[in-house]
Amino acid sequence: MQVWNASNETYLFTYSGHSDQVEAVAWSPDGTRLVSGSLDKTAQVWNASSGNLLRTYRGHSNWVLGVSWSSNSTQVVSCSQDTTAQVWNATTGNILQAYHGHSDVVEATAWSPDDVYIASASDDRTVQVWRAAP
Repeated sequence: MQVWNASNETYLFTYSGHSDQVEAVAWSPDGTRLVSGSLDKTAQVWNASSGNLLRTYRGHSNWVLGVSWSSNSTQVVSCSQDTTAQVWNATTGNILQAYHGHSDVVEATAWSPDDVYIASASDDRTVQVWRAAP
């Protein structure tokens, strides 16, 4: 994955921490970190300025297809081919909640602006909205 300065199109760095194809990436709302999801079954948090790896989340048993940050940049929700969406602490990597409401691959997730709810979209042809753990 390559990071570029959008205003002047200068190359900043290449992030190459995953061992397989990257499927998703998202900036933290505070702009300091990125999270990426990969077919290597991990989500990785890394420093947006340097590209240094900060955390690897290994809670999924299959491909990680989507990632999304909470508005306060403390939590990530990742979704997977394992049919789950999982909320975890972006600093420690500790799982906070696992959502098992889908019957097929979960392709995308999004937080509500107030961080109370999470929406997840699945190949089971549903979008489900559920309460995030406090």
